[in-house]
Amino acid sequence: MTAISELSVTGRIDTRAYDNEQLPDNWDNLSTEEKLQTTRELEPVEEHTDYNTTVFGMHEYFAINLDPTQTLEEDVTHLAIGDDDTSPSDTNDTLNNEVFRKSVTDHSQTDNELLASTFIESDEANDETFREVGLFAGDLEPDDDDFPDRMWNHSTIASIEKDNTRTITIDVTLTFSAA
Repeated sequence: MTAISELSVTGRIDTRAYDNEQLPDNWDNLSTEEKLQTTRELEPVEEHTDYNTTVFGMHEYFAINLDPTQTLEEDVTHLAIGDDDTSPSDTNDTLNNEVFRKSVTDHSQTDNELLASTFIESDEANDETFREVGLFAGDLEPDDDDFPDRMWNHSTIASIEKDNTRTITIDVTLTFSAA
């Protein structure tokens, strides 16, 4: 048996913007999941890749699940977006200034990678400048004490202006490896 001395987590955030003019004619008839998939085939008008800070909430989740006497079943559930560009800290449990929150549109997990994708419609989060994102597990409502959420990562991202002429996809990829 090989002992793992340290688990390393790398987080990457890919943000892509699409102009409404690029969208197919049947766009309004597509589900959110189909819209996300359709954007994968389009060339974004703006694209950024940023790297993140994983936070204690995610570390706590893994520590609990490594203890054979405990189990904490949690999936990522939502992405929060903020407009503050203050550097994140691993002690964060909220964004610096959250302005929008949405359920993750799609997520998948392999042995060492988690991908959570969120699609933001042209009529959502308008007149905001996205500067920070955080992936959460738990309840979508941030102030619900009965079902608290757990922040898994926090990242500042390249500023992206959101208005009603654009849709945005945000992919958060967490890659786990033994160090």
